[in-house]
Amino acid sequence: MLISELAEKVGLHPETIRRLERRGIITSQRDINNWRHYPRETIDILRKRYALIDILADQGGEVVGLRGEIEKGPPPRRKR
Repeated sequence: MLISELAEKVGLHPETIRRLERRGIITSQRDINNWRHYPRETIDILRKRYALIDILADQGGEVVGLRGEIEKGPPPRRKR
């Protein structure tokens, strides 16, 4: 699925999707034209991440800055 299709399905701007990919939260494969192709599982990954923000906002929770924290993904693992 192309980035424009993914953006439409999950309601995010394509640049947000590119940012999430740069941070390693989602991945894509590149075709011969260097276009990004995302697996269908990416829809579920993004919907679950952003559902948490929606739930907190609906319950009056403080979401300022939370979106940025969720977009960062998990902290890097420590090397032993």
